[in-house]
Amino acid sequence: MILNLVALVVLVVLGAILYHMGGVSKEEGKKDFPWAPAWMIDSKARDIGVPLVSCLALWKFYGLHWSLLLTFGAMMGALSTYHKYLNKFFKKPKTDCFWFNYLAHGFCIGLSPIFYVVLYQHNYFGQLLLAPILAVLIMAWSLSNDVCFKDEAGRGGLTVLSLILLNRTVDKFFSVICIAVVVMIILRSPWFKKLIKKKG
Repeated sequence: MILNLVALVVLVVLGAILYHMGGVSKEEGKKDFPWAPAWMIDSKARDIGVPLVSCLALWKFYGLHWSLLLTFGAMMGALSTYHKYLNKFFKKPKTDCFWFNYLAHGFCIGLSPIFYVVLYQHNYFGQLLLAPILAVLIMAWSLSNDVCFKDEAGRGGLTVLSLILLNRTVDKFFSVICIAVVVMIILRSPWFKKLIKKKG
């Protein structure tokens, strides 16, 4: 248990570092990562490094399967875009990222393990949770952080950390929390209170 927790922390930190490495300029990279060779300060650090770390996490916690290669490719593609083609539908400039860009970015990253889940791990409910939850987390994190390091490192860390939702114990626990929240919202809603009064 402790070794698994340590492994998870190490992988999350690696994901955070590699995502940030892939998002900074060469000049910023030299300041943030003075120990890293110049060739590592490149978008490939994010596009290849984060999927590699994520696949290592899946292997470590759920098992080795050839479908990890498909997940690697899908996540590599998902990490390489912020879906700025959406900007025209919201009448926003293509030069910036907005909430819908981060939402789409997180959602597509969260869909990446679907090959591994369908062909090997079979926790469909966990996958169902993963994509929308990672989408919302990445959007919320990105909009609440103006500092480049925190913003990008947070997205990388969340990408790896969110894979714990594929754990059957975690997804059941999380589903209970979700159901409890929904029930609380219903009980506190005005229309439910009116319904109770009518029946009373």
